[in-house]
Amino acid sequence: MAAFLGYLRHQEFPSAYHRDEPSKVEQVQEGFRNLYHPVLLLETVELVRRSLGLDRQDAEAVARLGRTVSAAFMAAAAAALVLAAGWRYSLGAGIWAGILGGVHFRFYDVAHYFKEDTPYLAGCALFLAAAMRWRERPGEGSAIFLGLAAGIALSAKYSGLAHGVIGVLLLWVTAGRGAGRKGKMLAVYAAAMALVLGAAHFRVLIDPEVWGRIRGSLLRETDWMLRGHEGVGQRVPHPLYLWQMYMDHRLPLLLLLGCLWPLRRMLGRTDAVVLGSHAVYLAALSCTAKYSERYLLPVYLVLFVYAAAAAMELWRRRPRDQGWRGRAAVAAGAGFAVYLLFHPVYMLVQTDRLFREDSRAQLCAFLEEEVPGTAVLAADGDVMLDVALGRAGLRPRRIRSAVYASDLGTIAGLRESGVTHAVVTYDSFHRFVGWGTGAAGGQEEEWDRAREFYAVLRGKGRLLWSSPPAFPKVLHPGIELYALPDRR
Repeated sequence: MAAFLGYLRHQEFPSAYHRDEPSKVEQVQEGFRNLYHPVLLLETVELVRRSLGLDRQDAEAVARLGRTVSAAFMAAAAAALVLAAGWRYSLGAGIWAGILGGVHFRFYDVAHYFKEDTPYLAGCALFLAAAMRWRERPGEGSAIFLGLAAGIALSAKYSGLAHGVIGVLLLWVTAGRGAGRKGKMLAVYAAAMALVLGAAHFRVLIDPEVWGRIRGSLLRETDWMLRGHEGVGQRVPHPLYLWQMYMDHRLPLLLLLGCLWPLRRMLGRTDAVVLGSHAVYLAALSCTAKYSERYLLPVYLVLFVYAAAAAMELWRRRPRDQGWRGRAAVAAGAGFAVYLLFHPVYMLVQTDRLFREDSRAQLCAFLEEEVPGTAVLAADGDVMLDVALGRAGLRPRRIRSAVYASDLGTIAGLRESGVTHAVVTYDSFHRFVGWGTGAAGGQEEEWDRAREFYAVLRGKGRLLWSSPPAFPKVLHPGIELYALPDRR
């Protein structure tokens, strides 16, 4: 409940600021499902909307309702961590794992958006809890719990299919030697998963075109994983996700893995399946052409469970005589647990503060004071400059916008057509000029053209105003305003 109330803070920003929220609001308003993702989030929002009698035509009210439901799912994920670590080790470990998840700034951030990440993370965390329950008490009840959790994950995102496969592997490896028992547990598991999938999707399954749309969505997601988000052709450096894990916790990966050392004599087949499957997931993620920090969050859930258990195990092993070894064990356990929490909490405080600010509003104020009304601006789509100007009550501007400003033409071509300024965001241009990026998936020509556009703009244009990228990115995407270089 504390996590849920915290996640409800600062939900007033316009839905247009987030690339994905407007399409979800439209689906609730129009009653259709595009099936770019499974529909658990949308169906839950629609159920709550009907229960509250909320007018679906109020777009911002629908968006805020979606964010509230998203916050509830994220709070459920934190609660599931309590169960997972509690069943895996002890109540103390469960409480600490719940705290680690509940206050982590990455989870705080995604809990603020009408987006499918939070029901997926709730399914992932419940799956962890079910796996730990199965480890302690294998049986039909635990298999049902495991199937329900896998069903929730798959009903939220297509990547939840991995949890369906992991569940099958877990039951097959740990259910015992008898083929009959394995078959029974797998049947119970599959039935529970099918129940959730059917309950979440029964309204769309009557559409004869549903399977074609699902197939199209899966092909689209696969294409983006191979060729970059929206086909930009970005090549993601393999170490980037590992570097992000370090940046999020300020702990080297080896030290994070070191949390398994105190538990080494306690690890069994269930732990091997859970840890091994997430290691494979992280390795596969590092080989894709699509990057987002939120893709690491399922790994963080596993990290929190085992880190909390390790801290409690170090405490348990302290010698009773409280000599120097005992004090060292206590200090090691407490130090590891506290430090794992320190940087995420620091970032949580910063993220919460920045939710109260809006770099687009600051840009609009600068434009009003410093840039003449006759200026013509080219803009990346996620600047949302027209929305920001309207929200600030300022005069409209002549704006030419595309997903990437580079899609509008070359710098010289824009200048010839009368464009005087360009507004771009780090979230867009870093795909082309960031460290280690490069063309992938046969998109070399498009990628090179975009890279040249942003390189010329940032190298020869005159920087008038900038705001650094920061969390939350929806309010601080890293905006830069340039006067276009002269024709000569």
